[in-house]
Amino acid sequence: MRVLFPLTIVILAACTVTVRPLAKNSPHHATGYHANVHKAKAKTDGQLVDSDWISNYRKLEKDHGDYIISEDKKIAAHGAKFLVPESVIEHYQDLIRAKQSATPTPTPDPELNP
Repeated sequence: MRVLFPLTIVILAACTVTVRPLAKNSPHHATGYHANVHKAKAKTDGQLVDSDWISNYRKLEKDHGDYIISEDKKIAAHGAKFLVPESVIEHYQDLIRAKQSATPTPTPDPELNP
């Protein structure tokens, strides 16, 4: 036993035990792989259309009594196509709807009006 006690002290002295306070956990923010990626939206002021669309648009405007809008000036050539503002696209759709829903002008019936 006399030998065991000094041997135990030597073994325990060789081992170091460090006691320190636990680090405070920082809040975990869940991030995906794309968290730092900012996708830039392409700034377009309208849509690209071809020359057939433009000619049909001009024809519809003429058919409705040269009903043009100020944004027609903003139509710009963009290569082989044309960049058309959204307001012109909406105007085009309105002209098509007006053409489809237009009621024909009634013709007078000669039998009813002598």
